[in-house]
Amino acid sequence: MGPVVETSPAPPASLGHRAPALVVALLAGVGVAFVHLAFVTSVTGRQVDGAALSGAEKVSGPVWEAAAHVLDVVSIPFVIVVVLVTMLMAVLRRRVALAAQVAALVIGANVTTQILKSYLVRPDLGLADRIANSLPSGHTTVAASAGAALVLAVPRRYRAVAAAIAAGYTTVTGVATLIAGWHRPSDAVAAIGVVLAWAGLVAAFGPRGSGFGQAGHVRGPAALLVGLALVLGGLSAVAFLQVSEAPALTDSVLVTAAAGGSLGIAAAACGAFGVLVAMVAAADPADR
Repeated sequence: MGPVVETSPAPPASLGHRAPALVVALLAGVGVAFVHLAFVTSVTGRQVDGAALSGAEKVSGPVWEAAAHVLDVVSIPFVIVVVLVTMLMAVLRRRVALAAQVAALVIGANVTTQILKSYLVRPDLGLADRIANSLPSGHTTVAASAGAALVLAVPRRYRAVAAAIAAGYTTVTGVATLIAGWHRPSDAVAAIGVVLAWAGLVAAFGPRGSGFGQAGHVRGPAALLVGLALVLGGLSAVAFLQVSEAPALTDSVLVTAAAGGSLGIAAAACGAFGVLVAMVAAADPADR
């Protein structure tokens, strides 16, 4: 009878990406609720948000044509093309489950935005502003969900570039809706939150990945995007305080509000895609 070899028990299975992805989805949903509370049901937030819209209208002349071109791209056919192209990219990577995730993300985010826009209440606070609810922005949701689908679908070596492009495109679209007078900054920020929430959900319920600890190849780009978001968000907060404390809404104050709102949209986009690129890397079991 040979010697008995003792084997150590197998290490417990890693939680991988699932719990963190669900936390991202939950925090993004809470963020959307906070934006609605702060900029729709609050007098100060609503005044600053409205000032940003008025300020954008004052400077929209020189850039209106460019904004119109950006917004003209966003349409139902555009959504269909995005879904089909990104699903095809996933299938070519032999990732059928990923193709389903991409479709669920884009469709779920855009349907959620339309439902929220229909049912969220914009109370009459006695302000001389537009009462009709416009939160979240449908155009920004389309742009952000297209960018998120791209980040999900591309192979590992292209993820950082895809996230940077997606953040830029989402920012441009969100600011374009402001310039066009269609949406307030809070509408665009809420739309980005809706997309991030759906990205967290599809990542959590997709194939089991290696976990955030193994996502080293995107730590640098993710940290850069999140760091940029913090800087832009800080500048936006400074503008918010200046506008909220201004004794009168002069032209310069309105332009400051528009600039602050635009910076806020950019901060939300950079932060969301910084988190997303790390989450996707952690949730990708094949990582190829």
